[in-house]
Amino acid sequence: MRSFIPLLSLSLIAAVTAGAVAISADRAPQSPVPAQQPAQQYTFMPPRQLDLVDAITGQGGLDVGAIPIGHAGISLADTLSLERRARLWWDYARDVGSVTSRLQRAGETTLLVPVDAAVMRMSRKPHQNPSGEPENDDEARNNVAAFLLAHIVPAAVEMPSQTPYQTLLSSLSIRVVQDGDGFKITPGDIAIVDVKQASNGRIMYLDGVLPY
Repeated sequence: MRSFIPLLSLSLIAAVTAGAVAISADRAPQSPVPAQQPAQQYTFMPPRQLDLVDAITGQGGLDVGAIPIGHAGISLADTLSLERRARLWWDYARDVGSVTSRLQRAGETTLLVPVDAAVMRMSRKPHQNPSGEPENDDEARNNVAAFLLAHIVPAAVEMPSQTPYQTLLSSLSIRVVQDGDGFKITPGDIAIVDVKQASNGRIMYLDGVLPY
């Protein structure tokens, strides 16, 4: 029993001391709040497949000056990553190295992105052959590349357009025309359902797929 009393006394002293330290800390002047750190910038994974756009167009000039991701606003790639209604187009696009590279870099690009409902209405999916014959891997890649190229304009497209704009698919040019209170794309008379601005271009969301 005698050995218990010193232990209890030591426990009480420690508790009182801790309380005094806590009270002293409460009364001490508060330290200045540290300056807010800048928001973390996003980085993107490297492209996962072949550089199909350059291979088909014969152009290697898509990289027009790298800028850090997040600099001067959100990029086209960032915007598409956050967009829920156009996931299918982005799923195809992010597998093509030169497309993802273009969407992350400085410059002026206009994307004509069909919403998911429009892609699902296609009688022939982007990877399939126009002939209806089964496609091999190379044909599937080329078919997807043509689908993407038809929906990318390497310029800032005016609304409405005074002149046609050439897409990255050499056989297709487009124009934006007034349609009542809204706008549509020709050829195809496809309604533009929304427009979003990014740091390196603009996205026009379409209720249809261009006739490529």
